Amino acid sequence: MIWPELDAWKGCFGPQPHQKNDLAAMGVTNLLFYLREVVLQDSVVLRKMFPSNLVWNHPVFQHEAYKSFAQKVKASQQEEESPSQLSILYRAMPFLAEHLKAAEAQNEQRARKLEALLDSMAESQQAQSSQLQLLTSGGLTFRLEAPLAAVWPQGRPTHPSRPLMEAAPLALSTAGSSRYTSAQASAVSSPCRMASPPLSQPEPRPEPRPESGPPPVHRMCRAVKTVRALWREWTEGLGGNPSVAALDSKWGSRWRAGWQNEL
Repeated sequence: MIWPELDAWKGCFGPQPHQKNDLAAMGVTNLLFYLREVVLQDSVVLRKMFPSNLVWNHPVFQHEAYKSFAQKVKASQQEEESPSQLSILYRAMPFLAEHLKAAEAQNEQRARKLEALLDSMAESQQAQSSQLQLLTSGGLTFRLEAPLAAVWPQGRPTHPSRPLMEAAPLALSTAGSSRYTSAQASAVSSPCRMASPPLSQPEPRPEPRPESGPPPVHRMCRAVKTVRALWREWTEGLGGNPSVAALDSKWGSRWRAGWQNEL
């Protein structure tokens, strides 16, 4: 009843052989078919807003079929005003998906920060372990030096035959000032320098043979942050676990196999 002549042009335009290939005409006819439905749907609401408009005197809006159509439109509007739980769920799904994506991104960012923190802690523990090994290895060398005027007040021994080391104790006792320098700093040239005798190194102990059989599964504590705690873990053990020295003496390096951080 709305644009009845429009039905005669339905399917006349298109790319098929029996159709007329006119893109503009096809677009216009499709738009009119769409607007015909829009006019009927919007008329139900517009009649409430403008009840005295002369458009509603058209036979289309006086037909019996229009009354049933208007009732269906009103019922659908009431459902939209008080949506069901299923419709609410459908509307909330996009927002829920965005929230889950944002939470996943935050979790990934936190995981990356935690991984970086663990890496920094592992590097700090390795640095502390290397410092501890340097302190306990006995590889440090000290050199005792005294001022020249304190050793010999006149710059040389009183007698040519007097040994150098005989004058050193007297000089050290009367001078009252001495200093320690490392082996690297002692490379600077000096007219008089007394080198202390080398420290006696302990005799190397024979390493015990590692035991046979599968070694125990053990991993060093990652919560250690001080040299004292690392030393206790190395010599005594933490939390009832065996010490690293005991594991090395019994199993050698086999207990470290499989743990790249323990090598």
